[in-house]
Amino acid sequence: MDQKGFSLIEIMVVIAIISILSAVAIPGYQSYMQKAAMTDVLQTILPYKNSVELCSFNQGLLAKCNSGKEDIPSNIKGKYLKQIDAKAGVITFVGDKTLTGLTGILTPTSSTATSPFSWSISCQADTNADLKKLCEKTLSF
Repeated sequence: MDQKGFSLIEIMVVIAIISILSAVAIPGYQSYMQKAAMTDVLQTILPYKNSVELCSFNQGLLAKCNSGKEDIPSNIKGKYLKQIDAKAGVITFVGDKTLTGLTGILTPTSSTATSPFSWSISCQADTNADLKKLCEKTLSF
């Protein structure tokens, strides 16, 4: 008897191979997506960072450097940011979509009103330690 087609065992082997490949590929893909999302966050935060530095230079202090004032943007929405705000020069953000659960605080420090800034970054990720490390690495100025 001449049979055509695949046996049940052959189909099960193919499904097992596809499952194993998927188990390997999905975490790598998620990591790639998080890196791309953090690049978008960096591009969204830069106007705030630059404006806070200019505001401090012009005003002589950070207390007046708030979102929507002194040319600091307000309500800029990034694809992966739910919220971004600047108060007294401190920039805070909350992640969205691929970055859900991520929050960050960028704090400027300067020894004098005319000296260059250094920025400290504090990131918190609800359940993903790798995302926290990626955030701190991407936003280290």
